[in-house]
Amino acid sequence: MRTGVQSHVQYLLVLIIALGAASPAFGQAGPPMMPAAQSVVITEEDLVDPRPADTVIAITDWGDITIEDVEAWISTDQVQWLRLGSVDQIPALPDEHLRTIASEMATRITAEREFDSLQNFDKRGRLLSQFDGITSRMIVGEFVTTYIDGKITPPTDEEINDYYEKNSIEFDQKFAFRMRHLILLTYEPYVVSDEDVEVANEGDQPVEAALMAGLKAIAERVSGDPAKYEGVRLDAAGKPARYDEETADLKPLTPGEKLLVPMSEERAEQVHERLELILTEMGGEVGFEELIEKYSQTEENVRGQTTPWLPAGSRPIIPSLLEQGEKTPVDGISDIFRTKHGWQVMEVVDKKEEGIRPLDEVRNQIIGRLNRENREKLIADALEDLFQNENLEINYDVLTSGDLPSSNTVVATIGDDELIFLDIQRQWTALEQPVSRDDAYEMLKTQAGKLQIALVREKMSPVVDDASTTLGQRLQLMRTGFVGAGYMRALAMDQAEEHVTDEKLRDFYEQNKEARFRLSERVRYTSMERRLTPRQQKLSPEEQDPFLQELIGLLNVDVSTLKTAGDFEQKAEEVNANILPGDPRIPSINHLINITNLPDEIRENLSKLEVGQWSEPFTWQGFRVLSVLLQEHAPSEIQSYEDVEQRVIGGYKNELMVGVMKVIEEEFLNKSGLEILLETESDQDS
Repeated sequence: MRTGVQSHVQYLLVLIIALGAASPAFGQAGPPMMPAAQSVVITEEDLVDPRPADTVIAITDWGDITIEDVEAWISTDQVQWLRLGSVDQIPALPDEHLRTIASEMATRITAEREFDSLQNFDKRGRLLSQFDGITSRMIVGEFVTTYIDGKITPPTDEEINDYYEKNSIEFDQKFAFRMRHLILLTYEPYVVSDEDVEVANEGDQPVEAALMAGLKAIAERVSGDPAKYEGVRLDAAGKPARYDEETADLKPLTPGEKLLVPMSEERAEQVHERLELILTEMGGEVGFEELIEKYSQTEENVRGQTTPWLPAGSRPIIPSLLEQGEKTPVDGISDIFRTKHGWQVMEVVDKKEEGIRPLDEVRNQIIGRLNRENREKLIADALEDLFQNENLEINYDVLTSGDLPSSNTVVATIGDDELIFLDIQRQWTALEQPVSRDDAYEMLKTQAGKLQIALVREKMSPVVDDASTTLGQRLQLMRTGFVGAGYMRALAMDQAEEHVTDEKLRDFYEQNKEARFRLSERVRYTSMERRLTPRQQKLSPEEQDPFLQELIGLLNVDVSTLKTAGDFEQKAEEVNANILPGDPRIPSINHLINITNLPDEIRENLSKLEVGQWSEPFTWQGFRVLSVLLQEHAPSEIQSYEDVEQRVIGGYKNELMVGVMKVIEEEFLNKSGLEILLETESDQDS
């Protein structure tokens, strides 16, 4: 059974999608007219004395062209090549631009008049159908402006206050804070030995039990307390737990594996004392940020960074961290406290206290919500009004029969427009079949975009058909531009088609194969990268240099033991894991790409390599140190005629079209009887 009433948000959804962008640019049928293909930007220095709106700038066999006509033509966005500062500049445009615009108007109007006289033109139906879509967009756009957007009024202070009082629970916020911290880890670095593996594998026991036994032995050896085995972590980015009961793929210990093992309490206390001593350095020119940069034992890419709001969503937060966040004031430094990773101290950067947010803080949010509610109601009212049209006939028997109608079954009509089942079949499939008249009515009202548009067009027909209305005038001008240009283009295409032969296509290919059909050298690659910390990136180039040299040394160590491309890719995954997702993207391409499109430094290093080789570390963008691996290389080559035949045909036709279009435009210009009344430069000279 359907839920009879849809959300108001959906009421005009299909219609808005069908509307798309109701821009006058839909009237631009293809490229601008040939004489003015280059964009022209009008500045104040270009302008002349403005002419009155009724000034006749040209005469034709079918009438005059005035400044007012030019203003109306430009208002429909059909002069794509002209860039105006404002429409007020049109009466003051230089003669040469008005001459070009008048010529374009004359050719298109004359072409439209010829098109309308040819009822048997083979592309007539397609061209008119295309413009009918443009007309629908324009009409729907005007409908939305008139009956929806034009009726939205800003909410009053009383309405805003009333909403706030009734919905205050929506503005309740939990306590949250942002911080940056200095941490000294209470882990001992540890490398798994053969002996550790033997201890873990004593006896015949499952992997989980063997791993637990091995970790307990290591924890006892390092800290004296085997119970600390759960705190053992991998010495890798993020410090994941080495043993986690919720992890399904527990792996046995392996010799050489690097771990972080919790310290003994005695050693941990020494770390605590060291942190206390470090904090005594703060004062004068040494701030907390400098101490973080100098001492904090976090990954370098996040060191000194301010955290997002904590707690973050539903993720649990360490109680001691939350406690310090609550009691430390903004810009204040917390007490030293301990977490599972070590001893730390933090600076609270910002806070949001628990409670209802004040009205001033959420005022704009409330205005936005009230405007949306108002618009949704207007949408619902407008659609309901459309569907009350007395000429609308809905075939309820078909819609509620329980049988699946055939694709061509008419389910609704409005005047001469029919809605067949195929038009709503996708929505019908996505929703349950209507079982009542109300269900069927609701489905058509909220889902049948074609029917909605037909109803809008009928409601707006008095405005559209009235040549004195702005919409009626704009549609006529847009039709002239679209149909006139489209008709000339269709003629040019037919004439160009007559000249296309296999011999000429192959000649075109031979003449253009180097410039158009040569594939550039292409590569596929990946990279390994280390970066300066955000604080180091703020330093001068001279101050950054020692840190860059250090990163180069580290990356040299990273690649020094690698034997194969697979080794590089595996190591790169490990090293690159230390880079934050929000940082600039790590350069890597998983498909062949034109090598000339790559940054200079990367391209130069790749050009020295054979497939499977990687580069020496190099600096890039001033703060990044990379080594790149060449994974695949394709040399430059000219594609065969067979591989690019369709591109050859398209390119040859386009080239023909340029010349043919100029001839056709000139023919229609002559047919128009155009006579420009503006002074020419030679007239002024004489």
